[in-house]
Amino acid sequence: MSTNTQTIEFEQHPEQLVVLAWRNIAPLVAFAEAAGLLGAAFISSVIYYSIAYGQTVSTKGDLSFETTVTIFYVLVRILRGDYAYSVYIASSGNLGRICRAWFLAFLAVLAAVFLLKVGSELSRGMAFSLFFVGPIVLSLLQRLLASLCLSACKSGLLAVRRIFVIGGSNEVEDFRSNANRARFGQAIIGSYVLGDGSDPDEESQRITRAVAAARRVNPNDILIALPLGDHARIQGLVEACKVIPASIHLGADLLLKKYPALRTVRAGDTASLELVREPLTPAEQIAKRCFDVMVAILALVLLSPLFAVVAILIKLDSSGPVFFRQDRHCYNRRRFKIFKFRTMYSAGPSDTFVQAKRDDPRITPIGAWLRRTNIDELPQLINVLIGDMSIVGPRPHAVEHDEDFEKRIAYYSRRHNIKPGITGWAQVNGLRGETDTDEKMRARVEHDLAYLDHWSLLFDLKIVLLTFISPRAYHNAV
Repeated sequence: MSTNTQTIEFEQHPEQLVVLAWRNIAPLVAFAEAAGLLGAAFISSVIYYSIAYGQTVSTKGDLSFETTVTIFYVLVRILRGDYAYSVYIASSGNLGRICRAWFLAFLAVLAAVFLLKVGSELSRGMAFSLFFVGPIVLSLLQRLLASLCLSACKSGLLAVRRIFVIGGSNEVEDFRSNANRARFGQAIIGSYVLGDGSDPDEESQRITRAVAAARRVNPNDILIALPLGDHARIQGLVEACKVIPASIHLGADLLLKKYPALRTVRAGDTASLELVREPLTPAEQIAKRCFDVMVAILALVLLSPLFAVVAILIKLDSSGPVFFRQDRHCYNRRRFKIFKFRTMYSAGPSDTFVQAKRDDPRITPIGAWLRRTNIDELPQLINVLIGDMSIVGPRPHAVEHDEDFEKRIAYYSRRHNIKPGITGWAQVNGLRGETDTDEKMRARVEHDLAYLDHWSLLFDLKIVLLTFISPRAYHNAV
């Protein structure tokens, strides 16, 4: 891209750049889903009647029911905002959105049929088959339509927003070079590069030319790409661009790369940019705590026979207590005593902590088996009930390790912004065992912080499931 500050730069001619706009395509997408659903309903109805009654003609009541459910489904999707481009083409969560909308629509129509005492000609078998066929067909339809929309965006035939970029040379180039923008329907129809702002008169002339250039191509959005600290230039450019019928945005790509949870927070007359969210909101803390308590109680009841057997084996294997207790850090770096089944020969108190290693001679025969199978961690269910730990979270390390690694690993202390867990995202990815190098600990910390920044109950359930079924969860056990 040329850096001539008086040149208006287009990727291609704006009239050729965008043929279709998403606001015109979204209704067609909704209609395509409705048509596909009705077609699938008709076919499933024909198949059902052929098998059940030896005929291929459905009743008028069936057709009315199928049509009503389809209309309600589309309305629910519209009200939920599911036809917004970024939502519709998202690679995850679509099946859940489809199922929720389908269930609501189906339930609403069934309730109306019951309350109004209509639908005497409605076949319950047909309705039952439609309930299960619908989400499958709708999911396949959305995958197909989303794929077509993505292809249209990448080829320049479709755009959600038409953007004109004004700013410094490096900032404009950084924004234009993001090839992923086409995926989300962003079409850059032109850009204007300003100078360094050292000459106020020249700066004013360049801004006037930039505004004139933007007006000619009629963008949906004007994006100001200037350093966030350059307040005076940003304010002047915003004021100048207000005469154009377009929304005005301030580029924050660098902030988003560093702080992916960036959002605007308003409280009365004050506003701020939230760079890092609190680990869990009060509602999320309650949900996670309820999940922890229910799982811990159920697990302790079911595993009580195993606890008794393990206790006996430990006593027969070597002298010493059944449980091993040690100081660890939990939420906000508060200390607590962690419970584990003892897996080493008992020794007297020592001023130094030595982490267990593979083939460590201190590990008892029973202890080696307990470590390989993760059974030694099960007494931490008691810590979960007490409230010091969670079922899922960053694994707590010995206090000595915490104090050592806090000096050497960036953001290590952020692990303490959430309760430690019996299992965690790092562990199910094979990052467990001895941490004899900074690289091993750094990889573990990265996974712990990723869990912290993306927590959800579904994420917890996924990690619990992987703890049992994933071979990687048992790698590097010592």
